[in-house]
Amino acid sequence: MKNIIFVLSISLGSLSATSAILELSPITLNLSEVQERVSVRIDDLPEAVKNAIRNSSYSDWKMDEAFLVTREDKSKYYEVKVKHDEQRATLRLDKEGQSID
Repeated sequence: MKNIIFVLSISLGSLSATSAILELSPITLNLSEVQERVSVRIDDLPEAVKNAIRNSSYSDWKMDEAFLVTREDKSKYYEVKVKHDEQRATLRLDKEGQSID
């Protein structure tokens, strides 16, 4: 019985040491993924963006909030959050209202 308790305490002790090491590991940030997001009023969205949403399968959904996103390569797109009852979706459109990935 003492052997089992000793083995368990060694195993748990090594797990604690591993956890401490993992918590102190540095965070690596990939700068190519950094984007700038600026809040935009729904009324200030380009008409092409608003029309694209109105003429899509999301026409009955409410535009809730919007952002202008600038990628590292300086390209821009609009991120529009829409909702319908309990459903929510995020749409990404360029200034011409074309959907982007």
